[in-house]
Amino acid sequence: TSWHSRFGAVAHSTTGSQMEPTSAYPEATRATYDEMGWVVVEGVFAAEQMDAVAAVATECCRREASGESIRILQVDGEADLPAQLKADTIASLVDHGPDGQNLPRKLDAPYTKHVAFQKVARDPRLMALAAECLGCCNVVVLTDQLFMKPPRFGSAKPFHQDNFYFGLVDSGVIVTCWVALEDADSKNGCMKYIDRSHRGGIVPHVNTDPLSPFNLDASPDAVRERGGGEAMPNERLAEVKKGGVIVHHGASLHGSGPNTSDRWRRGYAIVYAAADAVVFDREDRVLLAAAHYKQSWYNQEARV
Repeated sequence: TSWHSRFGAVAHSTTGSQMEPTSAYPEATRATYDEMGWVVVEGVFAAEQMDAVAAVATECCRREASGESIRILQVDGEADLPAQLKADTIASLVDHGPDGQNLPRKLDAPYTKHVAFQKVARDPRLMALAAECLGCCNVVVLTDQLFMKPPRFGSAKPFHQDNFYFGLVDSGVIVTCWVALEDADSKNGCMKYIDRSHRGGIVPHVNTDPLSPFNLDASPDAVRERGGGEAMPNERLAEVKKGGVIVHHGASLHGSGPNTSDRWRRGYAIVYAAADAVVFDREDRVLLAAAHYKQSWYNQEARV
């Protein structure tokens, strides 16, 4: 299904029927998000901007994986990582090819590392889309990550839920906006979702692969249950064009397949919170998201 938005973008899911374009922000976008726990909005960003961000992403990941810029981010500054933790961190940032080649897998907190990511995360079209799905007036950036999935051996990411990692009481106060830096489809490892999985709360997450300690996945039993059984009839691929955005709920089960193509599948994921949502700071003090944002590195300028 496709609908035109006030930004000239198009929102769609894998179900439903055609609707006529409207000049207002489409209610169907929020309705699909509420029903399925995720929605795709095409054409939010221009392809040229995504190409520029993708080039910056590759360079930032190269520097990070080489150890040039691995740092602990602190509100009051930065500190070098201890040697073993630094090595473990670097290992989690790369994918390993069968020929021993290493290529970047992900980058944590890219917002803090280059202004190109800040421009995307602060784009009023994207923030308005996040606010629309959250049903609020104002949002703030809670965190972000860059996912690279290199050609031919970009690894799969098993099903998981974002709010398992955040531990917020209400998963509905955050959304993740996954910005496609290039076309994402089944061949290069596009995102996949379990429809309506956000309705049942957070499921147990376990480590199912000792060789990938950074993969804490939803338990297989929970995935099968939310997926509708062994055949997984509730599972959907979320193919999206360059410049499009996937918005998903904090409790939506999502993952991605491996990249078996000759193309990259880079995506920039920004987690937004409703500005008046309750979150916790590093000392477990209760804060509104807006106050947490003001105290975090996301309220500071990027280094580059």
